[in-house]
Amino acid sequence: MKTLFLICFCTLFSFTSCATPLYLFDVGSKNYQELNQGVKDLDPDNIFILGESHYIKDIQKAQGQFIDQMVITHNLESHFSVGWEFLNYPDQTKIDLHLDKYRNDEISLNDFFDRLFNENPGKHTFYSPLFENIKRHKGKFIATNAPREWKSVIVKEGLNSLSSDKIPANMERGSGEYFERFKEAMAGHGSSQQLENYFLAQSYTDAVMANSLIKEMQGETIFMVVGSFHSDYGHGLPFYLKKLTNKKVRHIRFVDFKGLSENERESFLKEHGKYGHRSDIYLIVNK
Repeated sequence: MKTLFLICFCTLFSFTSCATPLYLFDVGSKNYQELNQGVKDLDPDNIFILGESHYIKDIQKAQGQFIDQMVITHNLESHFSVGWEFLNYPDQTKIDLHLDKYRNDEISLNDFFDRLFNENPGKHTFYSPLFENIKRHKGKFIATNAPREWKSVIVKEGLNSLSSDKIPANMERGSGEYFERFKEAMAGHGSSQQLENYFLAQSYTDAVMANSLIKEMQGETIFMVVGSFHSDYGHGLPFYLKKLTNKKVRHIRFVDFKGLSENERESFLKEHGKYGHRSDIYLIVNK
């Protein structure tokens, strides 16, 4: 009977407290804080890059929890924007149309994904917490990326082959350290020229996302969900954002500790000898 009472109590009254807590780890202070306490110390007048691993349920759920807690703690209802890597800025009008229908309960969230993604729309339901919180707290959504076919031109023919009206004014080749990481990730695939074109396409993606976010952002607080390679060590997206805005850019790296040994966990949070820390703050799931 006592066990049944606890289950009912957790389900009905305190879902958040009974769920596995999330922790924020600040690389400067080296302090861990539970999410509901840690967000109190975050300045809402920032751009928060939520560096992620794609399609990991606990990670995407944690993103929703982070946004939810920030909005509640700092009274950001209707005063925040959320950018996302997976949708393209030329489609913003179409996206807004479908998003309004979702907000007004005219379509389901699954219908929303079905209408926006031609390939495997079901897998994007991992990101349901993102859009649920945009709806719940009346946030603005920003599509930030460029169409794949534009980037394909850069990969095949070089940046100069892309129409100038598709290249943002802030476009420049990424840093040398970013290129080093990119080259290592490519593991020797392609000739030196092909590698250069791939990296230019990577740099272009970061520049476009930064430009789209700054151009369309609305409200005090900005959240940007992006794959962590685009944001780790301050390379990529943070680099371009800092050139476009006076707002402070904070990178929060989401990491799932499930299945990692203590040594692996410590190693992940350790400062890199050359590049420094992956992020300003880590949000740790399954600590």
